[in-house]
Amino acid sequence: MQAKDYEAIYNEQNIKKLFPEVDNFGEKDLATYWLIHTLLYLRKGDLQKAVRYYYLFSETDTINFMMSPVQTELIESVEKALQKP
Repeated sequence: MQAKDYEAIYNEQNIKKLFPEVDNFGEKDLATYWLIHTLLYLRKGDLQKAVRYYYLFSETDTINFMMSPVQTELIESVEKALQKP
C-alpha cells in the first residue's frame, strides 16, 4: 500500500465521516486518528493545529505505536518555533 491509499484518512477532519457504520470509537481508534493528524499538520507547518490534535490524543491516556515518533517530531517543531525571532 502506498500513502495515496490512505488519502481519505489524511484529508478527512471528521472520523465519523470516514467510518459511518461505527457508533462509538474506542480510545485506541481515536488516539491513532489524532496522532496521524498531529503528524500531518506538523509536516504542513501548522504547529497550532498539530498541538490541538496532540492534545486530543493526550486526553485518551493510551499508549500507541505512533506515539514516540510523533512526540519527537512535535518537540523538534516546538523547539524550532521557539528559536524564531
